[in-house]
Amino acid sequence: MYFRVLAIILFSCISAAHARDWTIGVLALRGDAQAQTHWQPLADNLNQQLPEQHFQLLPLDLHAMKNAVTQNRIDFLLTNPAQYVQIDSHFPLRWLVSLRSSHEPDGTSRNVIGSVILVRADSDIRSPLGLTGKRVGAVSPEAFGGYLLGYKALRDAGLQPEHDFKLHFSGFPVDALIYLLRDRAISAAIVPTCLLEDMQAEGLVHARDFRPLLAKQATIPCLTSTELYPNWSFAALSHVPDQLADNVTRTLLNPADSKAPQVGAPSSTSQVETLLRSVNQHPQQPYFWQQIFDWAQQHRLLIAAIALILLLLGANHIWVAFLVRRRSRQLEQLHQQLRIKEGALEQAQRLSILGEMASGFAHELNQPLSAIQHYADGCAIRLQREQADHPLLPIPWADQSAGSTRGRYHC
Repeated sequence: MYFRVLAIILFSCISAAHARDWTIGVLALRGDAQAQTHWQPLADNLNQQLPEQHFQLLPLDLHAMKNAVTQNRIDFLLTNPAQYVQIDSHFPLRWLVSLRSSHEPDGTSRNVIGSVILVRADSDIRSPLGLTGKRVGAVSPEAFGGYLLGYKALRDAGLQPEHDFKLHFSGFPVDALIYLLRDRAISAAIVPTCLLEDMQAEGLVHARDFRPLLAKQATIPCLTSTELYPNWSFAALSHVPDQLADNVTRTLLNPADSKAPQVGAPSSTSQVETLLRSVNQHPQQPYFWQQIFDWAQQHRLLIAAIALILLLLGANHIWVAFLVRRRSRQLEQLHQQLRIKEGALEQAQRLSILGEMASGFAHELNQPLSAIQHYADGCAIRLQREQADHPLLPIPWADQSAGSTRGRYHC
């Protein structure tokens, strides 16, 4: 019996010595220490049921998770479905299982990820519009429950988070946002659903000190401001052997330890992908029309102002064109009248010049004719005195004719 036990121990040591190490990258939502403690039962379960392999945890944040996948420093990953979609678009992943809710006795709920927008219980902010100009905390621009879901909820409420209030990203651990809100360093916080309940269960905060700014009905006993989305995913990278991936899947679905997380069949990512597209965070290039639509939604007031200005400019252009056209017609009519008057004036000037010329000619002719008449009369008088019947003396009818001629040229 002693030798049998010794042989078993020796075999276990030899197997452990030849066991290959496999690293599981875990999204350390609440910090490295908490992630290590929370997910260690999962690694222990795998190590217990697959003794020929050795699994170890590596807590990572969002950016470190991407880098670890890129550098092949991890073999499996456990993260939210949004990051799974983002990583899977660049690196082929095999989604083995999805986690179930840890806040229900039976752990059957698939959709448990959401955002809750919290304010202090004594805050005077009663609606999302009250956040305008305030300081709002979130985890990261890429955080799923810690920002993107809350971002969409606020945008649907009529706000533009990038412009209407000041965003403060605290990073991991997300517990810091609750403390910042408690200490009045921020006016509101976008945190993952169930974070507040977990921290109260751990004795870190009192849930009564906070209230949700937006509230939705949920199937889990946690406050939420958004719809709920599928839980975290456990996936294997492409270099993991198929047999090992199958063994890990069976082990996770049939845990030997009751403390191990409850898992189930993989959930669909369609709901998550739709959400990522709506907030322009999908790894694939969004459709151009959708980008335009989203931009128009965010800048609708600016677009309305520009449209109004263009409308006024167009109306002003039409009015000015009408005035110019009417003025042009008036100027054309005045120009025609001016040409007519200029023609009449030129005609009058020509007639005036002709009259002056005729008057001048009459004056010039009248003078020599009068002189001739005087000389002729003088000669006739002299001849008449000397010889009354002189043949050069005019006959009476000739005198009359000469008189009428002088009268015609007299002026």
